[in-house]
Amino acid sequence: MKIKYLIWALIIICSCKNESSILNYPETKKIPVIDNYFGISVTDNYRWLEDDKSEETSEWINSQNKFTFDYLNKIHYNSAFIPK
Repeated sequence: MKIKYLIWALIIICSCKNESSILNYPETKKIPVIDNYFGISVTDNYRWLEDDKSEETSEWINSQNKFTFDYLNKIHYNSAFIPK
């Protein structure tokens, strides 16, 4: 009986894995900034994104938005959820 469930689980997992479902997210660069708080070093790789007025942050936001809306526009029932 357990083998039957294992086979079904493998079939489901394999059917969900196809090449067209792989998403290629826009790359986000990491620039490590290390702060020391009470003797503990804390690395912040994404501090550069805190400057919301910079050209780099604006470009990053635009690439993330393009990626997101390109994906959402492929969903046929999304018109009820996405503002035009």
